[in-house]
Amino acid sequence: MLAWMNRYQNRRKADVLSESQKLRERIDGSGCNAAVDKLIPILESLKSLENEECVLRADYDARRAGLEADVCELEDKVESGSHSESLSESLDSLLEMSLEKLDSAKKELAGRLRAVLLVKRQIDDVATQAEVIQYVVNFLHA
Repeated sequence: MLAWMNRYQNRRKADVLSESQKLRERIDGSGCNAAVDKLIPILESLKSLENEECVLRADYDARRAGLEADVCELEDKVESGSHSESLSESLDSLLEMSLEKLDSAKKELAGRLRAVLLVKRQIDDVATQAEVIQYVVNFLHA
């Protein structure tokens, strides 16, 4: 079974390398090398940002679950009739901490959004194959 998986993985790697080589030859033949060379690091950056977004979403989910647990705890205190002054202090403290966490998360997400938008603008700046062809045609006719 392990040998079969190893052969399958090796064959898959060879297929991917072959396909990559074919794509590189097509790119070289179409005269889009500069655009592709510019696009590759931008796409890698986008992929990296998407991975970071997944990590942030997981962190967000964990924080949300913690806050929901705090809400449940407070609801239990209210139902059990805990001392109203200590309950009020506890609520104030939790509200303040939650607001600080919310502000921090907003700032962090705003920074990530700016980074993602920057990458998307850079991707939009890369000429498409049709634009390159049109440029070459106009250049040759001028």
